[in-house]
Amino acid sequence: GAAVCAPGGPAAAACALLAGAGAWLAADWALLEFEEHRHRAELEAALEEGLETLRAQIEAELLGAYEAIVGAHYDDVRREIERSFVPAHAGEAAARAGDAAAGG
Repeated sequence: GAAVCAPGGPAAAACALLAGAGAWLAADWALLEFEEHRHRAELEAALEEGLETLRAQIEAELLGAYEAIVGAHYDDVRREIERSFVPAHAGEAAARAGDAAAGG
């Protein structure tokens, strides 16, 4: 960088600094691209495995939450039936329905 910027006079130091930073970034970018190319298959496999694990965890959590909601609703319905169901009234209703069906 300094050799390229030497004819710049007083701005040579700033030019050299910018040229050095540019060279550093270019080298870093090239190494990252090389590393990505070399390990792309491994990276994709690791990402795919991580996503599959996450999907399984989310599915298990959703199923657990769904089971809890369904269980709570079932308990509410059961309690309501137990509270409101009177066997004698049910028998009377069945008898009335039977009488109506028999034409009576």
